[in-house]
Amino acid sequence: MTALPSLSRPPVLVAGAALVALLGTTAAWAATGDRSVQLTVDGKPRVVETRGSTVAEVLAEAGVTAGEHDLLAPALGSTVEDGASVVLRHGRELRLAVDGQSRTVWVTADDVDEALDQIGLRTAGAALSASRSRPIGLEGLALEVRMPKDVTVVVGRKVLPRTTTSSTVADALREAQVRLGAKDRVSMPLRAALTDESVIKVTRVRTARKVVTRTLPASTVRRADPSRYRGTERVARAGHAGSRRTTYVLTFTDGTRTGRKRVQVHTSAPVARVVSYGTRARPVPAPVAPPAPRTPTRSTPTPPRSTPPPSTPSPSTPSPSTPPPSSSGGLDWAALARCESGGNPRAVSANGLYYGLYQFSLGTWQSVGGSGRPSDASSAEQTQRAAALYRSVGRTAWPTCGRYL
Repeated sequence: MTALPSLSRPPVLVAGAALVALLGTTAAWAATGDRSVQLTVDGKPRVVETRGSTVAEVLAEAGVTAGEHDLLAPALGSTVEDGASVVLRHGRELRLAVDGQSRTVWVTADDVDEALDQIGLRTAGAALSASRSRPIGLEGLALEVRMPKDVTVVVGRKVLPRTTTSSTVADALREAQVRLGAKDRVSMPLRAALTDESVIKVTRVRTARKVVTRTLPASTVRRADPSRYRGTERVARAGHAGSRRTTYVLTFTDGTRTGRKRVQVHTSAPVARVVSYGTRARPVPAPVAPPAPRTPTRSTPTPPRSTPPPSTPSPSTPSPSTPPPSSSGGLDWAALARCESGGNPRAVSANGLYYGLYQFSLGTWQSVGGSGRPSDASSAEQTQRAAALYRSVGRTAWPTCGRYL
């Protein structure tokens, strides 16, 4: 900050000496008669006809007064002669504030530029609250002067050196076109007065919201159903997974994450999958009588060629009503069919999930190469698919009736 010069020598004395040198002093004056005196007040001259012999008498006859802050030459007690000149410049109060420091000085200058020159204040590059050519009236003037200062503004990683006439930190940031966010931090108070070589550090602080979603898997609950046969089950409720949404507020300082705060948690509970399984025992089929021993029979003679042989269903496409073979590969398929379906190749379970002689489900039927519904296939094909299933998993495919095989 530029210091104000000392005003130990009143400006009145400096200007007064110059005027006295210009006008000179009067050695004598006429004892009688009128005198013509030129009186200049604040640069405006006029002629005063007077019989007074002193400057004070001339001013009194002209109706002009001189105060303690005015500049008058010659002095009040000086004698005057015909043709003499008297100069009066009124003092003006200059209420001065330089970079926020206030003081009051008196000047006889007519305008701001001359006033600053009178008090010796160098204001090159300074910002003034009034133009330099503004007149200063007798009522005085309040003048604010902001001297130029070299400051450095640091925003994040940017360094902005500049010369400014701003008076406060807030003014300097505004002049540098630095806009502050709601959470930004400044190294100095915004109302603090600027000084030369001030460093203003602005730390950018930003926040952002982040949502993290986590899946909550659904469990499976198995429930006994006494109304269903053992070995059967169904999905009573499909169920679904849940989720947990956690909201965080992330804090970034000059672009680097410096904080994370959990602000909200919303949980959607999973719904368990419910599977009911049968516990009812299947009815025990009546015991099967052993087959009668076979007796050799006489071969039937071949009929004449003109007589066509009786039509016999092809082994590969047996009639749908053809009963299953009583045994195959040492297994009693007829006994198994009687236990599962009562030997009915068109049987369908009460819940509509199992079909045919061996009560296939559609998925199991398809897994052994079947198509369509098992109950629509021939008995031979049903037995063929059942044999394939037996080769794959054994009697476990028929938990209750498999013992009859």
